[in-house]
Amino acid sequence: MPELKGFDVWVEVNGVCLEEYKVDASGDKVACWIPSEAGKDFKIGFAIPLGHQVATNHALALTLDGKPIYLAEGIVRQSITTLAYSPRYLSGELVNNGRAIQSFQFGTLELTGELSAYNGSIVAAAV
Repeated sequence: MPELKGFDVWVEVNGVCLEEYKVDASGDKVACWIPSEAGKDFKIGFAIPLGHQVATNHALALTLDGKPIYLAEGIVRQSITTLAYSPRYLSGELVNNGRAIQSFQFGTLELTGELSAYNGSIVAAAV
């Protein structure tokens, strides 16, 4: 995905970055379409610019298909010892009142013919 203010985000399946389509960067958000295969697990990779990582803590907010996702790894603490680009990965959502983590997995997507509701961005995820 194109960077936004130096922050990078991407989706991987089996260690391979998925191609992004119809990328829309507006304001403080970036959205796109990615190919998916029902039943496949995926991870979300991200990288925080070195200057930001050294300077402050970060709280992550993730939304998939319009649904907020509750993350176990949702806080990235300031690290004054970080010296290089260091990607991180999110692989699942907190479920069962935070007592378990469920892997991100692509689900099926039923099209109704009304795609305008998706605003041109979708990651089909069943969590």
